[in-house]
Amino acid sequence: MKQTEILERIGKQLPYTTPEGSHKELQQRILAATIGQRTAHSTTRTRGRKVALWGSGAVAVAAAAIALALVVGTPKPTAAEAFDQMLAQLTDEQCNALVASYSNDVFLWSIEE
Repeated sequence: MKQTEILERIGKQLPYTTPEGSHKELQQRILAATIGQRTAHSTTRTRGRKVALWGSGAVAVAAAAIALALVVGTPKPTAAEAFDQMLAQLTDEQCNALVASYSNDVFLWSIEE
């Protein structure tokens, strides 16, 4: 049997029925339950949310301004100063290991001082 024949035998009738006007009644009940409750509390909730959002935004702007001032205001060491600071923190054993590992580096020896 082909699929079209099966569908023709079944027909286009829905297997269920709904009472007349039930969709409209359902819509009205949902709107009454949601909008009705919302209007009773909407003014206090909205004001509270606006204040909370404004307050958190002000804090975020202040934090960003402080972070920007710290980043821009701090002097950055030059590459040579940063390298000297790094070498000062190494132990003698670590320095000797670095010298041993880089002593045969072709690229470092080709750089003129």
